[in-house]
Amino acid sequence: MTPLSSIATSVYTDLVRLLKDDALSGVEGKPALKERGDKGYWYAARRVGTDMRFVYIGEDTEETRVRIERIEELRATAKQRRSERSRLVRLLRAEGMTPTDRATGSILSAMATAGTFRLGGTIVGTTAFRLYEGELGIRLPLGGLANTGDIDIAQFEKLSVALEGRVDPGLAETFSALKFTPLPSLGQGRTWRWAQGGSGP
Repeated sequence: MTPLSSIATSVYTDLVRLLKDDALSGVEGKPALKERGDKGYWYAARRVGTDMRFVYIGEDTEETRVRIERIEELRATAKQRRSERSRLVRLLRAEGMTPTDRATGSILSAMATAGTFRLGGTIVGTTAFRLYEGELGIRLPLGGLANTGDIDIAQFEKLSVALEGRVDPGLAETFSALKFTPLPSLGQGRTWRWAQGGSGP
């Protein structure tokens, strides 16, 4: 393993910051703080028909508060950030970081849009391992980046219940739109594996 250059490390940090900005600017509604015990959590509140819908934003931290104070600015500059993100990704590829393939990227993007990661879903397994380069500041050997062809997501249901959040649209609907079909499982009425286009799980 070799260290990433200082340029790559800086670019990766900037990219993560832009992605965090986008995660907030894309949430519709007015930010509202709810307290649970000794902790606070931010939600975006908006009216849907006669009901109020609350979408979980994140735990009450200084970083979250700063972004919420800038939410209108973030929404107004979304197009500029999209262009800057593309530039940063090109720089990271030029620095030799391993890119995520298009199919995996599309699936992860759809899951993010549905709220999977906002509500505590976590990438694990080989897909997560391939993303460690930027976090650790090293270039992983190609032999250690074998892709098993699947995406593993850790359980997030309990967290979503505690935060009164939900994935919208549901994962089943999201996967169906991506041409996935559920695979049989031992648990009756439960699906934990999906296959896309006749491929493996």
